Amino acid sequence: MTGLRHKDAVCQANFSIDVHNVFPDGSNPADVKRYRSAGVKAYDIPLPALVVADVDGLMMAGRCISGDFIAHSSYRVTGNSVPMGEAAGLTSVASLKQGVMLHELSWDMVQKAT
Repeated sequence: MTGLRHKDAVCQANFSIDVHNVFPDGSNPADVKRYRSAGVKAYDIPLPALVVADVDGLMMAGRCISGDFIAHSSYRVTGNSVPMGEAAGLTSVASLKQGVMLHELSWDMVQKAT
């Protein structure tokens, strides 16, 4: 919501909050309405959000990255998923080239290796 920046940003997202009706009656919790009306400043998606914490060597991109319910409603769109997928691929290559695990890489290391 506040436009958070990260040193390990793989892309910048700026899609609005897009929560589809949460409750069966078609309504949403009050905080969803508050977030939606506040708008979203462009924010960074960091490399660690793509690295799976509990499974070595696995990355996820697009709808599957680590984030909360509200953030997910913004970053899950195609325009954000494509650069995340690209970043996951580049990170995998860098991991193989450098002989290190995915979680040991920074985005800067990935860019230097590819």
